[in-house]
Order: sequence, then structure tokens, then C-alpha cells
Amino acid sequence: MVGFTPQYDRTKVMSGQVQVYLAPYSTATPALLPPETVALGGVWPAVPQPWTPIGATEQGVSFVFRRSTQAHRIEEQLTPVAVETTEIECKVEATLAEDTLDTLRLAFGGGTIATTAPGVGTIGKKTLTLSSDLTHFALGLEGPNPEGFWRRILIDDIVSIADVEQVNRRAQALRLYKVSFWSLVPPEDMQFVNMTAAATS
Repeated sequence: MVGFTPQYDRTKVMSGQVQVYLAPYSTATPALLPPETVALGGVWPAVPQPWTPIGATEQGVSFVFRRSTQAHRIEEQLTPVAVETTEIECKVEATLAEDTLDTLRLAFGGGTIATTAPGVGTIGKKTLTLSSDLTHFALGLEGPNPEGFWRRILIDDIVSIADVEQVNRRAQALRLYKVSFWSLVPPEDMQFVNMTAAATS
């Protein structure tokens, strides 16, 4: 029997972590990806909207893209004559592991955090006020690519949908917050940018 080995490039097989950033959503001044000169793992910009990393997760981050379709068939053909998209679901999921008010705000879907500075007779504090309406964010995602540079994704309008069940035990469990960031923009408005080579001099 003749041996057969499919062609492949093992350097293109990737594993590893990614970083998720969130920024305030704005129709007037949308959040932007970092300048192309910012290296992988570099600081994301504070303007026009400030990016903030989501922090530690229990088991990393999942990027989910699902397309539902409707096949159109006729008697005279065994395969569909057309397939149309009926629904697209795009979301980024994680279980947040840092127990902060910012994490709670994301897990509960939104709200506002007011900061009070300490003073004479006044404690310093932060107060989270939840909102009945979902808070909109912009989401950026960054990770390494096979070329050794960055791959960045921008979804400029998402909401956080989650079921919160906080477990408080002496030592057996962490306080974890499952979040699911749902895209509210059509696929055509998402940006997937892959750096393939450094600029020439």
C-alpha cells in the first residue's frame, strides 16, 4: 500500500491564551483598536474610549460563532438549490475569577459604579447600582498568531448576558462569575485584523 501524508504546516497549529478588553460604547466616538505599531501585549489606548482588560478567568476565553440556515430544496435535486442565513449568534464567553465591583457589574449586565474618596469622618468606598437595562460596551480581543505577531478582533457593540450564582465556601471554591458578551452588530461590522509582517524601513 502506498503511504499518504496530507500536506500541512505545523507552525499554523496554535494554542494559547487571549486577552479580552472592554470599553464604553459610544456612537459619537466609537472605540478603536490600538495603533498598528502597538506590539502584542502592549497597552491599548485610552482614547477615544478607554480599554480595560477583563482580568483573570477560570478557564480562559471562548469565541463562539454560530450560523443558523434554511436550505431550499426541489424535487429534481438531491442537494439544496440554495442555503440562506436565518440567524447568526456571535459571543465571547468566560468565567471571571476576580471578585471586584467591576466584575459584578459585567456579570449582572450593567449598572454604574460611584466612587467616594476618603475624608475626615468619611470612608472611601465604591457603590454599584444595578440597572434594569443592559449596559452596552465595545469589545476587543487580542492574541498571538502563527506569524508571531498579533491578531485583534473588534466588536463595537456588545451586551453582557449572564446567569449569576455566587458560591461562598471556606476553601473549596472560588467566587466565579460566568459572563457571555453578545455581539449586537452584523458580521460585516466586526473587524478581524492579523499582523503578518513588520513594516519595512
